[in-house]
Amino acid sequence: MTNILQNMIDGANSNNLFMQCDEPNHSAFAPLPVGFTSRLCRRDELIIWKKMWAQGKYMDFVNHYYDKVYAPFDDEFFCRCMFAVDENDKPIAAAGTWLSYRKINTVLWFFTLPEYEGRGIGRGLFSCVMKNAKFPLYVHTLRV
Repeated sequence: MTNILQNMIDGANSNNLFMQCDEPNHSAFAPLPVGFTSRLCRRDELIIWKKMWAQGKYMDFVNHYYDKVYAPFDDEFFCRCMFAVDENDKPIAAAGTWLSYRKINTVLWFFTLPEYEGRGIGRGLFSCVMKNAKFPLYVHTLRV
């Protein structure tokens, strides 16, 4: 596992950030705000998840990435990808964990719709995800 992670880090440019969590800080967990709940993404909602990720401009990339990385394990994907939903069951945030390269526990793309940011929804959803995560857990992100 260490060699795969090191190869990812070595191949990344200076804008890539890799973070590691060895164990969760349970005191940082928070519930979803009143009126919001969490649940797994359903198969008929894959396009919703993709549109969240694509942000209106990266759909070709999202489709390619999903087909290459997640589709071969789609049963697992739908057991790991969670949504935060509003009182009408509308998905407004997504998160989960993924076994990258079938060896490294990572955060599965994490996103809250902009109009719902700043309300604690992302933290609440991420708290739900972290309760069942396997550690160490890695996050890859980019500095912009």
